[in-house]
Amino acid sequence: MKRKFFAIIIFIFIFLGQISFTKNIIVSGSSLYKKESIADVSIFFMDEEDNIFITKSNSKGEFSISIPENKYYINIEKDFFRISDKNLKEYKFRENDNLDVELEKSNSFLDGFIVDKKNRPVEKAKIIIKNNNVSSTIFSDSSGRFSAYLKPGIFTLLVSKYGYSTTGIVRKIEKNSTLSNEKIKLKSFDFYLKGTIIDGKKALPNIEVSLHNEFFKKIDSVITDKNGDFYFYKIPLGENLILFVNNKKYKIYKSELFNFGKKTENKLILLEKK
Repeated sequence: MKRKFFAIIIFIFIFLGQISFTKNIIVSGSSLYKKESIADVSIFFMDEEDNIFITKSNSKGEFSISIPENKYYINIEKDFFRISDKNLKEYKFRENDNLDVELEKSNSFLDGFIVDKKNRPVEKAKIIIKNNNVSSTIFSDSSGRFSAYLKPGIFTLLVSKYGYSTTGIVRKIEKNSTLSNEKIKLKSFDFYLKGTIIDGKKALPNIEVSLHNEFFKKIDSVITDKNGDFYFYKIPLGENLILFVNNKKYKIYKSELFNFGKKTENKLILLEKK
């Protein structure tokens, strides 16, 4: 009994130690082409966890966005423009930082779509484009579509998505040309853990659930989708596991130890309101 009590205490300390409290910061700036302001440029801020925050420049080419403190990469979307190479770097923003997003004109256009092995669209797939030794990142939309303006020459696409094996292609694009309907197929992993979080009345979206081993070491964490479902794929075989949920609206949930099989489905988590 004492052993179990101390194990729970250790788990709580370890879990709390993994929680990071972040604040939001304001980043403002302008979208520019040869020092002239460009309006209606969509600007994407992508953090280390592949969360995406989007803003758009106004009629004066100015923008402002509130984002959590983190490291970011940025990209843009605007017809016949691409982001300048000098902006393709890692940023660590501070409060009220000013950012000039510089654009370059381009008439070399790529579009395509990401699908799974059953030809269903894969949304939010991460696509790293290496073009003339410079890398940029975009994501597929809800229809699995993606597009980008590139520099002429050889480029590679490296496509990844949680739950799927990473794949890539190499292509060449000419000046003032278009490559359309590039189809990239991702293969899903054979091993997974699936479950659903509910409150007794409805499924709960946007709830973080973490997976730990029996020694309380965190293996991974995911967010439930719009149906309250969650999936884990980075799972060590043959280990005893624990599911853990700590949400400010609900009482802390900690599952009993369970052993993972090749496919484990229908793990139901019932949360109680505080």
